[in-house]
Amino acid sequence: MCVSVQIFRDVGFAQVEAEDRTKQFVEMLNKELQFVETNKYKLVPVRTFTTTLQLVTMLKVFKISII
Repeated sequence: MCVSVQIFRDVGFAQVEAEDRTKQFVEMLNKELQFVETNKYKLVPVRTFTTTLQLVTMLKVFKISII
């Protein structure tokens, strides 16, 4: 039995069912990743960073190189 199902039963819920939503979750994450990759220049304006370290960190996260 799934641990989270047992937790709900332990606190008094009688009819508890668990479904594996991993596939749906991964699909959603991939859609969000595609959106971010497509719009990364719109989503991360440089002027919002207060320190150079923050800017460099975000550039690395979004795999943006400055020439």
